[in-house]
Amino acid sequence: MENIHDWINSIVLVILGVAFFSQNSILKYIKSYMDIFKIDEVKKYVALKEENIMMKSMNLLNDNDAIMKMVEEANNNSFEQLKEIYINQMGEEHLELVSFAIEVIKAHPKENRKALINRGLPKTKRYFIDILNDIENDVI
Repeated sequence: MENIHDWINSIVLVILGVAFFSQNSILKYIKSYMDIFKIDEVKKYVALKEENIMMKSMNLLNDNDAIMKMVEEANNNSFEQLKEIYINQMGEEHLELVSFAIEVIKAHPKENRKALINRGLPKTKRYFIDILNDIENDVI
């Protein structure tokens, strides 16, 4: 029996030796793998990446200002063109409406005209009263 115990002890010793050397080599590999990553170099890399991001964002802001200026100029030009078209079109339409309103007002008796203007045209009555006075005094 003693001989079997010696054999079992020997086998256990061999297994423990193999496990120790395997674990030792794994630890060496882990250590060499961790040595690849130098903390200072990683910190420098992170700092460079942050600086790169900041520079890109500053360029984007500068480009954004330039783009905004271009858009603003285009909008101003378009706005001026639309404003001119609107003024021409609305000017003609307003002239037509004013002429029609004057004809309607003139169709009423003179004593009722100011009351009609006050009631029907409260926001523009001062213009129509002036025009009506000019018509009555033969200025127009």
